[in-house]
Amino acid sequence: MKSLYAQYLKEKEGFDTFETEYGFISYQIRGEVAVGRDFFVISENRGDGSARKLWESLREQLIDEGISKFYVAVPTFRDDATRMALMYLVAGNAKIVDARDGGLVMEIDLCAVKEQDRR
Repeated sequence: MKSLYAQYLKEKEGFDTFETEYGFISYQIRGEVAVGRDFFVISENRGDGSARKLWESLREQLIDEGISKFYVAVPTFRDDATRMALMYLVAGNAKIVDARDGGLVMEIDLCAVKEQDRR
């Protein structure tokens, strides 16, 4: 069963939520792309690879559903978000498509990430 927050996001704003016992990512499918909204991992699981595991699980699901790109706003005032963004930019799997006060909008090529993981 989905959490109340996930039910609210779906009903009121049209966002789906990928949930585990330690975190969630909310997103919306728009054609062949997905747009991210929230990414949260409980404090006990931060720094232990749970965020990466959560993201990789969602990424695989999206690829299986035919989604090729994931867009996300990255707040540059948060070290953890900036670190994750830099990891994808350096690996060549993402690009900055917009920059505004306090944040960046990134496009992540989900299939390129999958290909890199196979190497």
